[in-house]
Amino acid sequence: MILKPPLFAKPARGHPLGPYEGLWPMNEGRYNSTFNKVFDLSGNKNTGTFSGTGSWTPGAFGSSTLFAAGSPHISFDSEVIGAGAMTFWMWIYPTGSNSSSPRFADNGKFVFYFLSTGNILNFTSDGFGMMATGGVILLNTLQMIAVTRTATGVANIYLDGVLSGAANQASGTPVAGVGNLRFGQVYNATNRDYIGRIECAGLANRVYASSEIVELYLNPFIMFEQDPIELWVGATSVGVPPVGMAGAMTTNTGYWGW
Repeated sequence: MILKPPLFAKPARGHPLGPYEGLWPMNEGRYNSTFNKVFDLSGNKNTGTFSGTGSWTPGAFGSSTLFAAGSPHISFDSEVIGAGAMTFWMWIYPTGSNSSSPRFADNGKFVFYFLSTGNILNFTSDGFGMMATGGVILLNTLQMIAVTRTATGVANIYLDGVLSGAANQASGTPVAGVGNLRFGQVYNATNRDYIGRIECAGLANRVYASSEIVELYLNPFIMFEQDPIELWVGATSVGVPPVGMAGAMTTNTGYWGW
């Protein structure tokens, strides 16, 4: 069983999937019902605010965000995405739509969404000048969507770890967003609402290989897994626990891991 990391966990240092621009496990749940913050665990402080009629609910991996009819969304304090190479991923459980093009993520230029007619995944880097098209998402089904984009706008869309649609599609010339990033709604208005759960999301500032997309699909929180080394500061130059010392106190007042 795959579970989300605990609140305020940090990704493992030097993990090959890094560096990250944002990591949103959305594991706050009832601990955060007053402030409705969606914390970024990447260290970049891209924290979102859960607004509208959204609520916290049990999900596939633990606490999750629920988007119901009535304009719920997660809003950020900047456009976040930028104009460079990137990989964006999100685990979703869509249950319906109340618009023709519900948004997963939108900053006015970077727009990842689906068409309610046919439930076709779409992505644009330049605000609908050019679009890349993926496959069909399923309602009432847990699935992972992802998109990679080069600095020139060459995009690949993935669904459940597999390339969805044609490879290396043009998505327009990437430019910075014209508004602050939102999850679940168009960036500047209360429409194009997504309905369903968003389990977690992430953003890296490079293009992931297809094998790395598969790795994320198999374990969406793999970057939070710690290696079997001392949990504070390594007591040896290579950080390998001495034989039989797992869980024992170290000379640095830390503890050896498993």
